Amino acid sequence: TGHPIVPLVNLLKEACIKNYGEYVHWGATTQDIMDTGNILQVKKAKN
Repeated sequence: TGHPIVPLVNLLKEACIKNYGEYVHWGATTQDIMDTGNILQVKKAKN
């Protein structure tokens, strides 16, 4: 798909119990997840 978040979402879905994996990426866009990850990396690098 070209989106770097897809493998992570798939791993998280597999780790969920029952059918809760359906909701791993629900309500958030790929860009939302990427932006959050980038900010967390910047925060970690700053400290």
